[in-house]
Amino acid sequence: MARKKLLDLKHSMDDVQDVLIKEKALHNPSLGDKIADNVAKFVGSWYYVGLQTALVLAWMGINLLLCTRCHFDPYPFILLNLIFSFLAGYQAPLILMAQNRADIKAKQRAENTLRLALLAHADGDDNKKQLERIYSFLKEKFPKPSSVTVKAKSLPKSRLLPLRQKKGP
Repeated sequence: MARKKLLDLKHSMDDVQDVLIKEKALHNPSLGDKIADNVAKFVGSWYYVGLQTALVLAWMGINLLLCTRCHFDPYPFILLNLIFSFLAGYQAPLILMAQNRADIKAKQRAENTLRLALLAHADGDDNKKQLERIYSFLKEKFPKPSSVTVKAKSLPKSRLLPLRQKKGP
């Protein structure tokens, strides 16, 4: 019986160690993962939106207002459109890679949480069984309530209340 308990405990500890190892693996991204995460973090920030807006307004101002003779990108702004297409072509896959990585992390964390919850539940079941065995053992050893318990139960509540209400040093 004790040997079985020790083996169960060892398997539980192995499961917990597996969970911890998988958690550590999630925190060791490759170089590509780091780049994708950083690009997604930067592109998804208000700083990037403000910077891009300022650059577009500056580009349009220079081409429409300041350089009347040196339009390097006249009104339809074909070069600006090409730059945006180029950026979108590279940003979209990097953002998707970062989202996929975040989804994998979330799924792994959910699995780890479930595994630990199941282990805790199994331990709770073991504790419940042990308590039931102790209860049945005590019930066998002491089948009848003691005379002190019977007397305490037969006293009126008014005599028991002052004992319960006393507080102090």
